Amino acid sequence: MKKIFLLWSALTAANSLNAELLEFRSEDFNPASLKDASWQITLGLEHLWYPTTLPAFEGTHLQVEDEETIGLYGLSLGFGGERRLFADLSATLRLSGFFAQSLKETRGKAGKGLDVELSRSRNDQSVYGGEAVMALNYLFENRILNIQPFVEFGVGAGASKSAREYVFSGIMPDGSDAERYDIRVDEEFAYAKAAIGVNFISKQGIASYIKVSQMALDVSERETAGRIGSTELDLVEEEVDSKDMLAAGIGMAYRF
Repeated sequence: MKKIFLLWSALTAANSLNAELLEFRSEDFNPASLKDASWQITLGLEHLWYPTTLPAFEGTHLQVEDEETIGLYGLSLGFGGERRLFADLSATLRLSGFFAQSLKETRGKAGKGLDVELSRSRNDQSVYGGEAVMALNYLFENRILNIQPFVEFGVGAGASKSAREYVFSGIMPDGSDAERYDIRVDEEFAYAKAAIGVNFISKQGIASYIKVSQMALDVSERETAGRIGSTELDLVEEEVDSKDMLAAGIGMAYRF
């Protein structure tokens, strides 16, 4: 009987505590404030898939395709403001920038267990840009965590660097089978962007988000310089072509 009484007392205390906590959250959390004008700072982690364009090459230990998609990781930073349009629909205007990079190095040995290096290759890729974005948001209110799906549209400009270096010393004494590929391609581009995502907004004004984006790139200039074997390259192209870049991101936002 004593145990039953103690259990009943513990449950009563727990229920009372839960009620107090819910009451505290209800008073502290003001969903209406999310619909009013607010400023935002965003910081995100981005994964980009950038389509590179390099001179084709096929060597003993390296093969380069003229078009290849490279995965890069980077950061994005943005600042903007959100304004309510009507009911739970709002619009966000934001300026943001991003930088992403990928670096990969490989070395080829003469054979298993032999510490003799015959080849080495290095792939250095970076992309950066800035953009102006408008987003349309719809708020679903909850007691503790609000959910806000959104769609984004934006325009921006950026640049990329694709550097590929490969050296094979060869196995012939006279070096007749040696190979070298040392090319750097710099591109400048403008782009239009569309994205969809979801914001998860806490009662303290801190939010997290996930989104996926597609960018249509218009390459205005491409400069190719370097060397393939004994052939020197130095080429500048203007109004080159168009291509698509995909991106996925997660991040945090602070609203004030």
